[in-house]
Amino acid sequence: MTLDEAGIEYEVRGAVGDPADRVTAMAEDHDADFVVVGGRNQSSARRTLFGSVSQEILESVRCPVISVREGVYE
Repeated sequence: MTLDEAGIEYEVRGAVGDPADRVTAMAEDHDADFVVVGGRNQSSARRTLFGSVSQEILESVRCPVISVREGVYE
C-alpha cells in the first residue's frame, strides 16, 4: 500500500550538501512530524570507519525518524 492509498499526506524534499546536515535543517525548517531515511546493510567495521548518515540524522533531529533498509520488504 502506498502513502496515497492510505490517505497519508506527505511532502518529498531534496537538497544539495552534507546529507545529515541538510535533512536535519529541513526537518527543523519545515517543522516535520517525522523523517523517513533509507539505509543500506553495512558491516560494523565500515560503519565505524565511515560513519552512518542515518545514525547522524537519528541523533540530530528533534522528531521521530523511520529508518528503512534496502531489500527488507522484498
